[in-house]
Amino acid sequence: MILRTDLLPRTLPTMSGLPDGGPDLVTGEITTREIIKLAHKYKSDPLIRSLAVGICNDVESMDYHGEAIKIYEFVRDNVRFRRDIAGQELIQSPLVTLSQKYSDKGIGAGDCDDHTLLILSLLLSIGARDMKCRIIKYSNLSPEWQHIYPVITFAGKEYAMDAIRKNCKFGYEAPYASKKDFEV
Repeated sequence: MILRTDLLPRTLPTMSGLPDGGPDLVTGEITTREIIKLAHKYKSDPLIRSLAVGICNDVESMDYHGEAIKIYEFVRDNVRFRRDIAGQELIQSPLVTLSQKYSDKGIGAGDCDDHTLLILSLLLSIGARDMKCRIIKYSNLSPEWQHIYPVITFAGKEYAMDAIRKNCKFGYEAPYASKKDFEV
């Protein structure tokens, strides 16, 4: 399925034996679980931690909300949205996402899976907690989950970090028809 060696190989199971709900529902859940697993793997990468520390350098010590905002804004402002190859689900490592320079104004590119993995890896590398991945459908008529982004909680309030929406502030969440959350 994935031919490039610089992308993380990922194989979805065959559709036989999957629980009721259809292959699209299950595929969305499998992709989300894989993103969470990879975020925990990359949180220990020295380059990811160094980048997160640098991004948050001017945030007051122990201002975890401020750190989350800085990391969200960094990814939103510097990583361009690019769809996967038609018919394939690719999940890039955060390092690959960062390395896909698309212009002198930005440093990376990837789809919503890649934005989510990068944000989670950066935040986990500096000790962030109370996060989840949210998959959504814009219409309940769709059999597929259509979008993914991280959500972080501070003082009981959830903040969406949908970084593909370039003109949106930290915490903005577009209307959706249904959602499913996965603890990070």
